[in-house]
Amino acid sequence: MSIAKKSFKNMRVAFSLFLINLVITFLARRYFLDNLGSEILGMNTIAMNIIGFLSLAELGIMNAISYALYKPISKNDRESISEIISVQGWIYRKVAYIIILCSIIIFFCLPVLFSKTILPIWYAYVAFTSFLISSLSTYFVSYVQVLLVADLQEYKVNYINQLMKFTKYVLQIFVIILVENIENKFLAWCFIEVILSILIALLIKYVVKRDYPWLVINLSNGKILRNKHTEIITKIKQIFFHQVGGIIITQVTPIIIYSYISLYTVTKYENYMIIVTAIYSLVGATFAGIQAGIGNLIAQGDKNKVITFFNQFLVFRYWMISIICFTFYLQSEYFITLWIGSDFIIEKQVLFVLTLYAFIRLARSFIDSFLVGYGLFGDVYAPIIESVMTITLSIILGKYFGLFGIILGSAISLFIMVIGWKAYFLFSRGFSVSIDLYIKKLVILSITLLISIMCSIFIIDKLQAFNLMMDNVSFIKWAINSAIVAVIYILVSVLMLLVFNKDMRAFSLRVKNMFISK
Repeated sequence: MSIAKKSFKNMRVAFSLFLINLVITFLARRYFLDNLGSEILGMNTIAMNIIGFLSLAELGIMNAISYALYKPISKNDRESISEIISVQGWIYRKVAYIIILCSIIIFFCLPVLFSKTILPIWYAYVAFTSFLISSLSTYFVSYVQVLLVADLQEYKVNYINQLMKFTKYVLQIFVIILVENIENKFLAWCFIEVILSILIALLIKYVVKRDYPWLVINLSNGKILRNKHTEIITKIKQIFFHQVGGIIITQVTPIIIYSYISLYTVTKYENYMIIVTAIYSLVGATFAGIQAGIGNLIAQGDKNKVITFFNQFLVFRYWMISIICFTFYLQSEYFITLWIGSDFIIEKQVLFVLTLYAFIRLARSFIDSFLVGYGLFGDVYAPIIESVMTITLSIILGKYFGLFGIILGSAISLFIMVIGWKAYFLFSRGFSVSIDLYIKKLVILSITLLISIMCSIFIIDKLQAFNLMMDNVSFIKWAINSAIVAVIYILVSVLMLLVFNKDMRAFSLRVKNMFISK
């Protein structure tokens, strides 16, 4: 099976499972708010973000291992594959011990960290412990999933993760409805969180053992084998700094919000972030398997072929992101009202900057896919600058503009690094060509999409003025209106791109030929 077809299979499976879990995710959030309350959910968010910071110890090992596996997989070098996974297992075991040690220290700090909450402090201890155990299951058991991902078999990991996530939410909803006491509800919720995380790890390990019976993992030899595969350690040291930037971008915002405002505002923010995360998952599901496909394409050594694919995929990826973000901006407020009530709606200007932040972050994942494929992690100073910039801007702007300023600080930092530095680094070190053509293509693409947005808003306003769109008074009517909004933008933007963008025309032809060849 070709790289394109394997990637498409990963995309199809992940997208289907995403749609199934999307409904249960929002349904579960509603039940969690009604039965556990905003204080508990806000505290859970902070606890998860603390665990996220501890993930700095992971150092980006997964990306380094993925990069190291591309070449031996293409050559079917089983011995090297076993050695690389053994090195990963040995490193992960050391990382797990570091996380446990740091967690013990954090345990003594939890009363200070949660001094503003009205909840008994044992809630924080239980939540933190639950998420810690769930995280450690990856380091001790399911780290071998990297082989499935690098070998374009990511759909198997998605099967397990998404189906077990569905099961977890169903069980948690069922339990918190049946149990009356709030303390028992919370304890049962955490217990299910832990058990299902461990089960996911065990299932992934079983699938890897079944599909790769020849894989021999020898953790005791990991220290010796790391001297043979020195490129892994080099890449890990480089990726560590990138992990710092990534963790800060995703984890620091709720903590700053809590420091400036309250756990209630954290919950409001997290409600929207669930939708934004669903957007990330949607895009991730749509392009699942592309990372390994890009890595394999780069490993073939045809630079012109890689650049051609980059240019075509850039247009398609940005177009897909713009569809989702456009619909999110216009329709999310109505969804929040129907979902959990109008009390959890954020201001329009906050929603705008959150949409901008989501778009830039999704654009980042596109550039990062090629940087990972080339193994370009040497710009270790960039994430340090990004981290400092994100924290500084969020704190300063948050002081004067509240939630709007905090999110705006993250968005500005992301824009400078993704649209500016990351793209330059890829073109100069990866493609080894001038970035001028990329800038020209990006400017033309941005103008085309902006014109499409303005035309679409004009059409939607006219439909609303003539009462041709329904009021968003139910989920069905909201879904119909959202579909109308999305379809209008799709039709306008597709027409604009096919007329004015040759890369979009070429990508459309590529997809058409792939389906015909099937």
